[in-house]
Amino acid sequence: MKFEIKKEILASGLTLLTVPMETESVTAVLLVRVGSRDESKKINGLSHFVEHMVFKGTEKWPTAQAVNQVIDSVGGVFNAFTGQEQTGFWVKLAKKHLSLGLEFLEQIIFKCELPKEELERERGVILEEIKMRDD
Repeated sequence: MKFEIKKEILASGLTLLTVPMETESVTAVLLVRVGSRDESKKINGLSHFVEHMVFKGTEKWPTAQAVNQVIDSVGGVFNAFTGQEQTGFWVKLAKKHLSLGLEFLEQIIFKCELPKEELERERGVILEEIKMRDD
């Protein structure tokens, strides 16, 4: 299977890559060019922490439950990952819901809110992940 990759630089400076495919679903991925390699000892783990926190509430969907429900309600899935050089956020859903998927990415990246009550809770989750990795 051969893919045709189209590259476009948007007015905002963002790079847009598209790969047209004959499927009923679509996946949108937003990559931020920052990862664990960019962290000093003082802020070690910050990229991973932020990756978790963006799903805790946004301007439009103020709670973690609302954020989760918006994509789940149309049968889609989403997740994120942190690497050494980039942090990625993705959503996969039916093609007819692409605009919702793009709005979702916009909300979690540019309009996320960081509820105080979630900060300590998520800190504990990440510390557990680190313990599991190190075991």
